Amino acid sequence: MTTPAPLDVARIQADFPILKRQVNGKRLVYLDSASSAQKPQSVLDAMDRVYRESYANVHRGVYTIAEEATAAFEAARGKVAGFVHAREPREIVFTRNATESINLVNGKPVVHDDPALFAAAELTRLLRARGVTVGEPTRGVAPEGSTTVASVTSQPLRTIVRWMLLTSNNTTAEMLTKELGARTRGAGTTASGVAAVQAALRELGVPLDGQTMIDGSGLDRENRLTCRILVAVVDLGARADLKVLRDTLPGGGSATPDGKVHAKGGYLTDVTGLAGIVDRDTPLRFAFLANGGVPKNANVDLNAFTGVLNTYQPPAPVPDAVIPSP
Repeated sequence: MTTPAPLDVARIQADFPILKRQVNGKRLVYLDSASSAQKPQSVLDAMDRVYRESYANVHRGVYTIAEEATAAFEAARGKVAGFVHAREPREIVFTRNATESINLVNGKPVVHDDPALFAAAELTRLLRARGVTVGEPTRGVAPEGSTTVASVTSQPLRTIVRWMLLTSNNTTAEMLTKELGARTRGAGTTASGVAAVQAALRELGVPLDGQTMIDGSGLDRENRLTCRILVAVVDLGARADLKVLRDTLPGGGSATPDGKVHAKGGYLTDVTGLAGIVDRDTPLRFAFLANGGVPKNANVDLNAFTGVLNTYQPPAPVPDAVIPSP
């Protein structure tokens, strides 16, 4: 039997620059890694390199540094999968912290019957922990003459939607969907919001044959849309009263530096798509969807696709006869 080499604690400590500090005249001993883990020099170097050279959204951009960031992100997922002996990299899910990981049960977040009351209870707990005396959280309307402690004014809705499209923010999409349900159907639920979206699209003349809408973000694997539906939605932006839809579509990135292509893309494992418009004398509206067997570098392909669209010229109509018949 081979005896394993003893753990070289000094060498491991040397990998963490912060452990060279002294606090109150003594060497720092850090015991709060479950909350905030300190970083070894190799991680600090990698973070510095990313921020200096290739910081960008992963899985969302179709420009060079976004593709580099996505490749590095997925390579890290592969390394973690190998380290923990996962069957495949997609079994590895990155979260923001340990709390979020604990809250994920079978891939689904813990659901609260009354999110607003839960948030109030958390605020109450945090205030009490800091010595602030507060009553029990309840639902109700503030009494007349109450003092306003703080207020927040929302950005215009078009600004929020544009930011949502630029960053592919799924949480914002879900919250807007629920808000639509609350405003139009009296229930701030995903199901009510989806029903409101479908009703609005039908009223606007968008054909919904062949679609299945489960949520507002598009993350549910049971969602189904067709290219015809996506192009019909893009077409709405040509209407004067819906020009804001066209104006909120992001630009096409490095493949179309002149800004001719404006489109929204999306990516899940084995699913990708892009829909938008090419600005020209005769605008070209398009939609592309791919399901199953989608390569990990699909964003590279979408980048090339937008580049081709940017230079594409539709053929001129051919007359029935160059010279009319006598």
